[in-house]
Order: sequence, then structure tokens, then C-alpha cells
Amino acid sequence: MNIGEQILKYRKKEGLSQEELSNKVGVTRQTISKWELNETLPDLKQSIILSKLFNISIDEFINYERINKKDKNNKVVKNIIIIIIILIGIFMLYKIIYNKGVNDASISSNVFIECIKDNYKYNASISYWNISKTVYQVDGSKYILDNMNLDYHNYTVIEVINDINNYFNSNAGSCR
Repeated sequence: MNIGEQILKYRKKEGLSQEELSNKVGVTRQTISKWELNETLPDLKQSIILSKLFNISIDEFINYERINKKDKNNKVVKNIIIIIIILIGIFMLYKIIYNKGVNDASISSNVFIECIKDNYKYNASISYWNISKTVYQVDGSKYILDNMNLDYHNYTVIEVINDINNYFNSNAGSCR
């Protein structure tokens, strides 16, 4: 609540018109109206008179505005911080999606695995995201792709390698 709202609130609480309050404070009725509309503020002498008329301390009379300004300033600072965080997030997404100035190797990697079964070599290339280590693509020999039913988009690279190794080991083969 600002000073103008306080003057209006306490004037009505005391049952005074703007004219009556202006006579007690020693100003015009228009001055009271401007105070209540926050167009102008009472000076220190007038603020002391008002606080005595309203039976409140001068601190209470003046601090309402200071508290509200602090609250407003805190909200502004919080909103600025939120906007900065959002902008940083958008910038980072842009960098990742469009790969501007970012080395490809820092985003994703590939692992090559070679397996042998019945004297035949089978290869697989596993592409994964470096940050999460989750697989986004598996390419390789038709034998591996057909027999393993590889749908590993939610698996880590270690899980996929282990699955391929386990498959070949359990079918008289090996991988390296």
C-alpha cells in the first residue's frame, strides 16, 4: 500500500472528507486529492500531522511505501533472473540443435564392434549421445540387425554392447 492509498484509507476510516482533512493539515482540498492519487506526496511536516491524526506512527505511515517498493524491486529482479535463465537455455538449445561452434565429437560418439561366428565377421556401429550415453542409432551387418531385433533408443551404449556380446557368446561366437 502506498502513501496515497494510506491517506485515503485512514481518511475514510476517520470519516473525514477531503475538505475536512485539508483544514486539519493546513492544505487545500486539491492537495489532499493529489496525495490520494499519488500525484504528489506530503512533506515531512505534513506526514507527521497526518500520522498523528490517523493515530499511527510516522514509521508506519512512511514504511508502507518502502516495503512495497522492496517487494516490487524483488519481483523485478526475480523476473529479470528468470528471463536470463530462459535466454541462456534457448541459446544452449540453439547451439546443440544447430551445432554452431560446437565440435561434433562433443555431442555424440560411435563405437565399432566386430563379432565372429562360424568364421564369419559381423560388424556393428553404435551411435550414442555423449552426455546421456543413450543410443540413437545402430548400423551394421544384416545378420546382427535381423537376429537381434535392435531397438535400442532408450538403452545406454554399454547395455547394447553387452547384449550383442551375450548374443554371440551364447551362439558359439565372440566379439571384440
